[in-house]
Amino acid sequence: MIRKIKQVHEREQHLRDFSFIEPVYANLVAKVIQKSDTYEVQVNENVKWRFADAIIMDDTGTIKLILKDEQIEQVNIGGTVELENALADMWGDNEIKLSVGKNGKLTVL
Repeated sequence: MIRKIKQVHEREQHLRDFSFIEPVYANLVAKVIQKSDTYEVQVNENVKWRFADAIIMDDTGTIKLILKDEQIEQVNIGGTVELENALADMWGDNEIKLSVGKNGKLTVL
């Protein structure tokens, strides 16, 4: 599934210059093989969000998953996660990453 996510996203990325592209959403089960330290982003003077990056793997490859707030404590190296409606998007460092926001769901199996 991870390979398919990357292929679809890369194909659509080339079209972004010419037309409106719908977001790429994915459902998958993957094993957590790495997890970064937590970092914080100051949204405004009253709001600070916590993030960590996890590398997840299925039988087709690996991809980075962005964890936010309570997801950070839920996800551990060696564990398995099920992602529903995870958004695949290209980030500023030209890397495709997954995130699970308000329309998605992360379940630790």
